[in-house]
Amino acid sequence: AEQAAVPDDPVKRQAQHLKKQTTLLQHVHPTVLAKALLKNVIHQQRELIVVNKPYGIPVHGGPGVGRNNVAAVLPVLEQLLDGHPSRRRHRKNTTAGDDATASKLHLCHRLDRDTTGALVLARNAEAADAVASLLRERRAERTYWAVTVGVPQPARGVVDLPVGERKHEGPDGVTYRMAVMPRFHYVDASNALVKRRLPRGARTAVTQYRVLAEGAEGRSALVELRPLTGHKHQLRVHLALGLGTPALGDHKYSPRRQGQGLVPQRLSPALLRKLGLARSGQERPAAGAARRVPLHLHACRLVLPGLGHGRDPLVVQCRPPKLFMQSLKKLGIQLPEAEEQEETSQ
Repeated sequence: AEQAAVPDDPVKRQAQHLKKQTTLLQHVHPTVLAKALLKNVIHQQRELIVVNKPYGIPVHGGPGVGRNNVAAVLPVLEQLLDGHPSRRRHRKNTTAGDDATASKLHLCHRLDRDTTGALVLARNAEAADAVASLLRERRAERTYWAVTVGVPQPARGVVDLPVGERKHEGPDGVTYRMAVMPRFHYVDASNALVKRRLPRGARTAVTQYRVLAEGAEGRSALVELRPLTGHKHQLRVHLALGLGTPALGDHKYSPRRQGQGLVPQRLSPALLRKLGLARSGQERPAAGAARRVPLHLHACRLVLPGLGHGRDPLVVQCRPPKLFMQSLKKLGIQLPEAEEQEETSQ
């Protein structure tokens, strides 16, 4: 395929680089995606496999999702795993177009399309159920890193805000987004609390967080997140609507004007300059300059009690992608030494 010309303008060159890196696996042949997932395997044992999921790849198919998703390439990934030097069998007859149900690999949980990091696969249904049960019963420990626009205040705390899906009507038509849905407080004539109720459709959602490091001039931060519940877009909603510090590159949940449709996240000229998306001294960057900034949310650590060797906990640490680490450097966010991570499992 003919490669796009590299622009002379450094801002356009950076935008092109971001586009290439974040869409690289969305339109490749399914076998190429399966090989990329194999390369990203960070833990293997008899029944469980952990993959560092790349950016922009859905876990499941569905309306509006192309042919490339993790579930669709499980049969091919299984072949590649079995053909690996550490495996004895090698099967040649399964093709990328076979139905995912032909694979013995099972998805144990979900990650959002644009979230990177630890994704657990199982070799059989029993192992998949064991992982799903730990997550459902809140016995698994999940840790995420996010780069935020702004610094959460206070620097450590718990966000306890119910979330639910709401209908929005705008220029793009009817869309549905998650939202915070605070509890109703009922009081008596003396203003004493009588009871609290969840709004219809709301679910209890709790997230622990702490700021690990701040960027230059307090414009950004690296934040550790530990969800105590697991709901759709919970971390993104709690960051953006609970703390007022959305994840960098979260174009869905960043503040927007009333009635405005889905638009790129609004970033200050100073942040855009640091990210290489605005020229030095440029006070009014081009509209939509941030549209190529990817979501900076990464599943960096997973602890599964009883599923390691000898019934010990399985502990997996998963290094963020190169773009994430480059953004930390550009924003002047110094990673604390204690938080330096390599991809490890035990």
